[in-house]
Amino acid sequence: MTEPRFSGYGKILAFAGLLAIFTLIPHFLVRTSVVLFGPLLFFDGSLKIKREHMFIVCLTVYYFTFIFVDIPSLITGLAVKIIILYAIAGIGIVWASMAASAVEGGFKFRYPAYLFVLFAALFTVNFRPITYSIAYRGDEDYSISAVIDSSKYLYNLSGHLHTLIGSPSGIALCLCAVGIFAVLYAVFRKKISAGETIISIYLIAVSFMLIRIVTYNAIEQFHTLTRGVTNAAISYPYLQKWLTRCFTAGGEYYESLYRALPFIAVVFLSWFLFYTVRRMTRSGYFSALLSLALVTVPVIYYYTSLFYQDMLAMLLITLCIFDVDQLVHGDYKSLTKRPSWISFILLPFMKDTTVVFSCLIIAARIVTRFGRKNVVWADEAKVIGAAVSIYVLFMTLKLTFMPEQGVQDLGFFQYAGRPGSYLIVIKSLFNQLGVMLPFAFIGLVLIFREDRAKALFLSSMILAYILFYMVCKGPLYIGYARWYLSIVPVFIFLTVRLAEYTARRALRWLLVCSLAVSNLVFLPIHFDGIRVPNWGSLATDTSEYSYPVRDAFKLVSGYERVPSLLFFGGYYHYSGAQFYTNKYRLTKKGLRRTFSIVCSDARYDRKREWGYFRELFKSFKRGLAANTPAYIIYLSVNNIQIPEGSMVGGAYTVVRAFKNSEHTVYVFAKHSKR
Repeated sequence: MTEPRFSGYGKILAFAGLLAIFTLIPHFLVRTSVVLFGPLLFFDGSLKIKREHMFIVCLTVYYFTFIFVDIPSLITGLAVKIIILYAIAGIGIVWASMAASAVEGGFKFRYPAYLFVLFAALFTVNFRPITYSIAYRGDEDYSISAVIDSSKYLYNLSGHLHTLIGSPSGIALCLCAVGIFAVLYAVFRKKISAGETIISIYLIAVSFMLIRIVTYNAIEQFHTLTRGVTNAAISYPYLQKWLTRCFTAGGEYYESLYRALPFIAVVFLSWFLFYTVRRMTRSGYFSALLSLALVTVPVIYYYTSLFYQDMLAMLLITLCIFDVDQLVHGDYKSLTKRPSWISFILLPFMKDTTVVFSCLIIAARIVTRFGRKNVVWADEAKVIGAAVSIYVLFMTLKLTFMPEQGVQDLGFFQYAGRPGSYLIVIKSLFNQLGVMLPFAFIGLVLIFREDRAKALFLSSMILAYILFYMVCKGPLYIGYARWYLSIVPVFIFLTVRLAEYTARRALRWLLVCSLAVSNLVFLPIHFDGIRVPNWGSLATDTSEYSYPVRDAFKLVSGYERVPSLLFFGGYYHYSGAQFYTNKYRLTKKGLRRTFSIVCSDARYDRKREWGYFRELFKSFKRGLAANTPAYIIYLSVNNIQIPEGSMVGGAYTVVRAFKNSEHTVYVFAKHSKR
């Protein structure tokens, strides 16, 4: 990198200061600001990264995804562990050698006022949903629980490492740590060659890995420590869990910190679009407003404030789409020097379903090279290996150790031939994108007139993802909003190209105003931060709901003693109940466990809800009074009306009814007075 804003000790002190602020202040605004604006303080100009440094980055990303996780717990037998993990480590070396290359690019930190305005605007419109309770249904509560469980596992495991102090393994561990720092220092000081660097890092990594294997087998409580963690290690790419741990360190029970990564991805996306449109139109106001309108279309706005793997993947795909010509037509040496190449090779570490996009790129490269005489197929093999080898490894591990997670609901090919399925998809996309959908179609037509191959590729990507999820997930998930985040970059690209083709200023402003009005009309989140119930899921009840659960747990935590608590109601096992039990430290008030009772496995109407409600309190009267909970948090699916202060079941008082614009949660206390 060149043209640093700081040099020497000033750069070191500035970096240390930012790191200290990030570490010591577990606040959403502070940590996102440090990550977004911190790098802009250091570098302003051309970007040059040497191949050795990129190799270290690639290998680090790989090891934190496949090696430095709890995958060893899935393997039985020390010898088998060693063989498999050595093989995984070796694959990482091969992959990093294919993926790593000297990268060159340019970035000029201009128009900081616009960047800050975009950040402030996105923070303002997303503040309430970002800071609200963990969503009910969807997968956010599971994703958060997976991070917390794996963090507890690492913490408990570190508590047993004292058994290695003074042992040969302990000494070897220290030597490995010293060796890692020595090699990295030597690389940056240009003391050893790239080949020696690769060998040294490989030996250090596999030695450290071997010590971890021996450590695992030496700990008697290992199986207890890893309970509930292995599923998270294989179900999704693990890298984002490490990134999330960085943001939640010191504040693992702050909901907003889990949603920092999606928010940062959207802010970066808005900045990228601003600079892209600014180069085309030369208008700062128009570029800022258009980029803001594009990143607040309903589907992006909805998932900006939810902790999912998809938003970083969407950002990387967008960067690739805007440089798709080079990804498809560029030769190996020129392609691997571009920033879009970094985005391309990082895709499998963000989300496994990005394999569809990667395979389309590879297919397009192969098709465009047939018949050409100057094609270096050895270089093409490197591109293919760097692009798809991680997907192959990931799916091999999933199918080997967790086959039930590797293949789910395959075989719904019959729905791909039904016209009704595509009508649902079109209706869903219109609800999720608004007028961006017809605008993108116009942009596609305009691109088709000048570059039919590119238009065909973009159309193929949209159709491929629609068919992919239709076949893999079946009829109930047709049109589900989260599945289609991977094709949103295509619609963004087409809309930007439409703005580029539109020469008249009045038409460009009409485009921006239409997008803004459409975003308000199809708004998926109310102005109070409450999500539209089951938004983005036309075919089934699987999307998120915003219940005021946190407020109910906070009220219960205000009582002097909480000997027992029942979380009752709904039709979904909500992991957020345990999250808030830990957040408000109810165990210190005498609570041993939070019991949860789900009324049904499917949504029910108001009449059935009253039946479930009355049956619960009747069961307390039929001889279970001695085991009745001291407090009940009741989640009302249909917002049934129960007056505050009234008696229920002859033993409980309605202490409080927490209501928002969509939902109601009640708190009952057994003969309690505050």
